[in-house]
Amino acid sequence: MGVASDRLVRASPLILAVCYAMGVLTLSRGAVADFVELFKVYAWTMYPLWFLVGLLLLLIGRVRNDILGQPHSSFAEAKAFLAKRWEVDRWLSIVSPPLTVTILLCTFNIYKQVELPAAGFPAEPYLANLDQMLFGADGWMVTHWLFSSPWATELFDLAYHAWFLPMTLGVVLCSFARPGSRLALRYLLSYVLLWIVLGTFVAYLVPASGPCFYQYFHPDGTRFSQLTNLLAQQDQFLRAHGLSGLRSVGYQRLLLHDYRSSSLALGAGISAMPSLHNAMAVLFACAAYQADRRIGRLFAGYAVLIWIGSIHLGWHYAIDGIVAALLTVGIWKMTGVSRRIWPPIPILELPVVGAAPAIASRPVRAIEPA
Repeated sequence: MGVASDRLVRASPLILAVCYAMGVLTLSRGAVADFVELFKVYAWTMYPLWFLVGLLLLLIGRVRNDILGQPHSSFAEAKAFLAKRWEVDRWLSIVSPPLTVTILLCTFNIYKQVELPAAGFPAEPYLANLDQMLFGADGWMVTHWLFSSPWATELFDLAYHAWFLPMTLGVVLCSFARPGSRLALRYLLSYVLLWIVLGTFVAYLVPASGPCFYQYFHPDGTRFSQLTNLLAQQDQFLRAHGLSGLRSVGYQRLLLHDYRSSSLALGAGISAMPSLHNAMAVLFACAAYQADRRIGRLFAGYAVLIWIGSIHLGWHYAIDGIVAALLTVGIWKMTGVSRRIWPPIPILELPVVGAAPAIASRPVRAIEPA
């Protein structure tokens, strides 16, 4: 593989994200200013984290060398690392991952709030009925029967909204993988495809809002009122015991408000099928399992926890997570098949940074994504 084609392969996630952005912005005329504002917000999230992870890796290397009694200089190590990356790909492998995801998520925010609402939510009753066929009752009834305590709901709520950290941290780690790492490239490419294929195309073809919003978009609005009332009661119970309450209840109100308003909000928009929350959790498990099976099993458990939580908290139907998991595994397998055209580095390898060097159109308000 030549140097030019090698760099093209490594840049494929970024190229895909840019093409996606161009397509969405072409459809959503006048959204360029919104894109710029969202880009600023996401950049302020991604790049400080990127910088902190780099410093943490240097610190880990320094501590390791202290233990081994090896001479070291953090400044020299960082300089050598940057020099090596410049020689290999002009820092493409360092800058590309956070830039790719910043462009991708800005674009998806615009698509989800500007274009996706036109699809409505016609698939909703079918998905709700499918849940009943699978479990003999609505999925949330099963989870609340198994985990009836408000404290269990609080734990699901914490785990569900802690998802944003691994979603961003995994991307940042790709910047510090060795250039050509198959796992890093595979993870980032799968990441981009999930938002485009599942979050954009499948969400438009099978549009649904989720149980927590069912009453606002369908004639039989009382179908999930028992669930929403139960979550409200548990939220009040937790507040009465000194906690801040269920984040999901507050975010659901906020998402509904933003859906009805004309302002663009970070992480806003309503779409339940397929569940990107579940899809990302499954992707974490796939990547972690390839790096280390023990860590992979841990993340697989987290993916199951996210799936149960998505049902328990009213965000999704059970089938939303099942479809998301199947499609995610399919995308992961597909990106693995294409490994023959990738540079021959087998797994994710964090750089040995600690070794002794050898040589505004509309206001944008931030809320947590659903």
